[in-house]
Amino acid sequence: MGEKKTGNDTEIKNFSSDVKVAPEGTQANNINLDVPAIGVLTGGGTVSPKNELAFKMSAAVAGMGIPFSIEGTTADPKFVPDVKGMAKGLVNGVLGGKSGPVEGLSGLFGKKKKQ
Repeated sequence: MGEKKTGNDTEIKNFSSDVKVAPEGTQANNINLDVPAIGVLTGGGTVSPKNELAFKMSAAVAGMGIPFSIEGTTADPKFVPDVKGMAKGLVNGVLGGKSGPVEGLSGLFGKKKKQ
């Protein structure tokens, strides 16, 4: 017989949040979730009485913040990347002089030096 699979485990190093449960829904603010295999997830949002999700989150992966939303329902969550937010973060990083994935490309758009 082969190896028996019992499922996958995800290690969570740290999890904290401020949670408020009320008849109008559950609100989770200041979420801080450290998952070593992924990075640090931060943000907050709500779960409506109909189990609808509305979260704005950010994943710190390899030193870069990647914004995303969690939508849908608790039974069928959808993780949606915030492409506009990612682009804004890259531009701000380059304009602010921070190193980033686009730093090497920025030289391509400079003026040619006279010889």
